[in-house]
Amino acid sequence: MLAADKSQDLYQARLSPGGRWVSFIGSPDGRRSTVYTMPFEGGPWISITDGASYDDKPRWAPDGRALYYISFRDGFWNLWGRRIDSRTGQPEGKPFQVSQFYSPSRQIMHHSAIQIGVSLNQLLLPLTETSSAVWVLENFDR
Repeated sequence: MLAADKSQDLYQARLSPGGRWVSFIGSPDGRRSTVYTMPFEGGPWISITDGASYDDKPRWAPDGRALYYISFRDGFWNLWGRRIDSRTGQPEGKPFQVSQFYSPSRQIMHHSAIQIGVSLNQLLLPLTETSSAVWVLENFDR
């Protein structure tokens, strides 16, 4: 066992490229969470996000120098990232927003079973598109 905490649930553990770091989320109440890294050998947890919103699905960039995750920080699920020092596991700079889906008609689908994918030059996100129409039927009593 690498990490445990009786005050929060831990999910979404992923090993960094090169195997030096583990990323995961910790959620104390199911409404908010924090993305963490820690050394693979064990050691202190390093906060990558601030825990003020729900951040989920942390995934390493192929070079191990950034973590991408989806966040509900502004009322819609969007993809965010944070650069990581691959030697220390510490975050570098501020989080940066990658996607901008702010419409109920097109948004990132969030469900515990969804996944996101990260490759050298592509990010794979599950999107939902919703539309509606109003139909007027005339002479429907015939």
